[in-house]
Amino acid sequence: MTKRTLMMAMAGAIAALTTGCNGGANPVINGNEVPSWYLNPPALCGRGSAPVRGTLDFAVDSAGASGRVDLAKQFGVEVKAMMEKYASEGSKDGGDFSEELAERVSREIVNMKLVGARPTKTHVATGGSKREVYMLVCLDAKVMDDALSQMNALSEKSRTVLRNAMEKKLAKLDELTEK
Repeated sequence: MTKRTLMMAMAGAIAALTTGCNGGANPVINGNEVPSWYLNPPALCGRGSAPVRGTLDFAVDSAGASGRVDLAKQFGVEVKAMMEKYASEGSKDGGDFSEELAERVSREIVNMKLVGARPTKTHVATGGSKREVYMLVCLDAKVMDDALSQMNALSEKSRTVLRNAMEKKLAKLDELTEK
C-alpha cells in the first residue's frame, strides 16, 4: 500500500468516525447543529446540554451533570406528577364560547451513586444565536467491573450475573459507538 493510499484511508476513517452513525448531516435546531448521539443516545449513556451564557467551563460542568442525571434515570427514578385541567363551555348573547386551561407539574427524583460514569463525547454548537454544549456521559466498563468486584453486599453469584449483563450491554455500546 502506498503512502498516499494509506493517508487517504486514514482520512476516510477519521471522517467516518467524526461524522456519526446517521451517515448524513446532523439536525439543526435554532441555528445550531445537534449531534445525532444527543437525540439517540446509546444504551448505558446519558445525554446533557447547557447554554454557554458566561463561561464555557460552567456550561461544560452543567452539561456533564445533566448527562449523569439522564444516565442515572435509566436505572431508577421516582416520578411525582400532578395535572390539572379546567374546561368551560357556555353561551352568551346568542354565541357559544369555550375555554380550556391545563397545567402540569412534575418532579423526577433520582437517587443513585454512579461509579465509572465519564464524558465520552462533547460538542459545542456555535452556529446559532446562542452557543450550546452537548455532552454524552457513558459508563466506563473497567471502573464499573472493579466496583462490582469490590461490592461486599452482593454474593459472588449476584456479582457474576451483574457483570455478565454489563458486559453484554457494553459490547453493544462499543458496537454502536464504533460505527
